[in-house]
Amino acid sequence: MVCALAYVKWKIATHVPAVAVAGPIAASLVSVFPTLSVAVMFVQLAAEKLMTYALGRGVEYQDMPLLRQIVRESASSNYRFSSLVMSIVTSDPFQLNMKESAELTRAAR
Repeated sequence: MVCALAYVKWKIATHVPAVAVAGPIAASLVSVFPTLSVAVMFVQLAAEKLMTYALGRGVEYQDMPLLRQIVRESASSNYRFSSLVMSIVTSDPFQLNMKESAELTRAAR
C-alpha cells in the first residue's frame, strides 16, 4: 500500500497538470475538502472495494462511518494494506456476515 501511495503521488506530480481553482464551484469544493488529499481518497476507495468484496454486497450509506473509521485507523500505520484488511476482518459487519454463512452451511448438511 505504501508503494501504491508513492506511485499515486509520483503520477500526480509528473503527469497531472496544475489545475487553476476558479469559479464558485471550485472554490466551494476547496473550502469543503481542504485537507482531503488524493492519497486519502485512494485509500478510502480501496477500503470501500475491499469491504464490498468481504461482505459480498455493496457498501451502503450505513457503512460509511465504519469505512471512515477504518481509513483513520490505517493512517496510524501509514496506510498499510495489512491494516486495512485487519480492520475489515475485525469489523462487526464482516464478523456477523461470517456467522450467518456458517449457520447456513450447518443447516444445509
